[in-house]
Amino acid sequence: MMVVTGGASCTADIAPSSNEKEVAGQHVRWSVRLPGNAGIYNEGLIGLPVVNDRVLFHSTMFTNETHEDNRIHALDISTGKLEWTFPTEFNPDEPYYFEGRPYVNEDILVTKMSAFEPYSYHDRILLMNVNSGLKQKIIHMPRSVSRFSCRDVVGLGTNAWFFQEDDHSSHLYKITLPSGDTARIVSLQSASEDGRLEVTNRELQVEYYEGQRVLSVGVLDNQVEHAELQLLVINADTGEIIFRRVVNRDQNFIINAVVMRGKQLLYTCGRFAGCVTIPGNQELWQYDAGGSVDRIIPGLFVHDSIVLVWGHSGYSALDLISGNRLYENELACVSVSGSTHGFIVLRSDGKVSVINQNTGTEITRLSVTSKADRHGFSYSCKPGVSNDNLFLFGEYNAYCFDLKNIVTININISYG
Repeated sequence: MMVVTGGASCTADIAPSSNEKEVAGQHVRWSVRLPGNAGIYNEGLIGLPVVNDRVLFHSTMFTNETHEDNRIHALDISTGKLEWTFPTEFNPDEPYYFEGRPYVNEDILVTKMSAFEPYSYHDRILLMNVNSGLKQKIIHMPRSVSRFSCRDVVGLGTNAWFFQEDDHSSHLYKITLPSGDTARIVSLQSASEDGRLEVTNRELQVEYYEGQRVLSVGVLDNQVEHAELQLLVINADTGEIIFRRVVNRDQNFIINAVVMRGKQLLYTCGRFAGCVTIPGNQELWQYDAGGSVDRIIPGLFVHDSIVLVWGHSGYSALDLISGNRLYENELACVSVSGSTHGFIVLRSDGKVSVINQNTGTEITRLSVTSKADRHGFSYSCKPGVSNDNLFLFGEYNAYCFDLKNIVTININISYG
């Protein structure tokens, strides 16, 4: 039975055998067995941040069988050498539970730890030094605003933002780095006195819009007599709502993803994807994946002039301006990232496909040996891309692939 424990030590003291190299497959720059025996079962640090020539990985569930914490591991980006692990010792008095995308500014990492009852009854915000692997500060959020909410921390410069929720409202908080001073910027209320307003988009985004720092979010307003989906653009410094639009709901689905590109706001809801203009509040296009509810497309990624939407029934590439479908594939997708080399598609079979973003052609397919990770790449991992490095993880191992050579070699083979 899996239960929560915790840890507090920050000084790495890992046996060499815990960081030994593993055989993975073709085009691997390095593959490393992460410390611990509990494996990588949860979602980890989404996006695999790269900072100061280190890539950060995440491992282990809480367990009383192996006495291990959730952990963050810093690996040298060139060699995969383990530089530090946080935490490294079992300490049930201070449990850690990392999830969601962190924000890194210079040498400070900020990440959210959601409540995990009965071991932690409230959300906490961890600030740590990415050079030393030492804890800098933990901010304890009130239990009253620790309902399940978006788990990301996003930032620009020395400021970061995150959402908290209570039984009725969603609250936007701002952190000043490196002090960790925290202030509530705005509380988003339901239109109904007894209603509840929730932030629904999984990944947060903060951008500049006409000189303002703004957050684009999707919300579900559960009012007394009906529920309403809305797109919001919020001034991240003042809390002013500078854009609001009601979105048609597909069945009982929520707004899964929201992405801002210039003066356009893109979103997905159920089987639909749409694009609206912020000035003028006009709908540019709406895409309908059609079919049954099995055709939902919760995933959304925008690269150059192409919008990729995906779900377990496949993916479709749409033109950013018109919304016209460029190509589609029935490949079951779990997560997608992008780079100058194409779309990086994590598949439900534990493999990764590199897709030519203009044609939809599969350039190459990556996999690992069953000896290294029997289920392949973890489907809870969003592929991390930094320059020509592609970072992935399996059940126990971290991987770095040479993305540039993979694409070059396969293009030469395919097209002469």
